Parts: sequence; C-alpha cells; structure tokens
Amino acid sequence: SNAASPAHSTFVSATAWCFLLVAGFGALMNALQLLLMFTVLPPADYAAIAADMQTTQSLPSFLAFVVEHMVAWTFLGLCLSLLTVVASVGLLRRQNWARVVFVVIMWLGVAANLAGAAAPLVFGPMAQSLLQSFPAEMRGDLQSMMTLMTWLSVGLALLFAALFGWTAVKLMSTAVRRECGAA
Repeated sequence: SNAASPAHSTFVSATAWCFLLVAGFGALMNALQLLLMFTVLPPADYAAIAADMQTTQSLPSFLAFVVEHMVAWTFLGLCLSLLTVVASVGLLRRQNWARVVFVVIMWLGVAANLAGAAAPLVFGPMAQSLLQSFPAEMRGDLQSMMTLMTWLSVGLALLFAALFGWTAVKLMSTAVRRECGAA
C-alpha cells in the first residue's frame, strides 16, 4: 500500500532530474556531432587525420588512437547519455535497477575525473614543447595562463570526482536502498 512505501527523498528526485536534463542535452549534442561526422567528414578520414597529427604534431599514440576512432567514442558518449536518461527516469520512479546503474555510472565518473586530474602530468611535457614555439615575449603570459588552467582543471576534476563519489555512496545508503525497494 502507499502508506507503507518510504517517502520520496529530495536527494533522489534532485539527482534524477539533474542527470535527466544533463544527459538529455548530452544525448542531443552527441547525436548532432555524429550527424556532422557522417555528413561533413567521412569516418574513414579520421585515420588519415590521426596519422597526420601524429607525424606533424608529435601526437602521442594513445591520442592518435582517440582521434582515429572519434566516431566510436562519440557513439559511446551517445549510448552513455541515453543509458543515463533511461536510468534517470527509472530513478524518478524509484526503481532499484536504476539506482544500481546510477551507482555504477557515478563510480565511472569518479574514475574518469581522477584520470582527468592526472592528465596534466601526461600532457605537461607536450604543452611545454608547444609553448616553446611561441615568441619569447609571449611565453611568460602563456605559461601563467597554462598554469592557471591546469590548476583549475585539476581542481574541477577533483571536485567532480568527490561529488560523484558522494552521490554513489549516498545512493548505496540504507535509506535510499529502502526508498527504491532494495532493503
């Protein structure tokens, strides 16, 4: 009966609505990007672009791999966005499967953001090399801007990792499990 079901928490509703809106927008953007990829630049051209970037810009192999498979990465982004939309609707309906999917998505978000926070360590030498191609009188300002952007991106990545982790832990709590019919 309705009286025996747990009250709907603001946390679960707000989480579901926020991710429904963000993932819906993400799905739209990924779909439009795929449409452009298939109409403007044929997918086969990405391999040539990656090879050219690797040769002319000393692009590391793993980045060349990302560029070469850009259509697949964009399609994966679309699939993840659509999964998040479906899970958001399920979470609004307090479905336990949706809660579990959200927990997995949140932990993947933690991992992705921690990787993003570590990215400056990987790309730092490449950025420093690029910086040397600018006129000497510009390098100081560019270095300052690059340092500020690095710390800002690391800070934001760590903040989002913490928020995703907190959300995952909260979604695994007894109260939320009970709200979704799992406890």
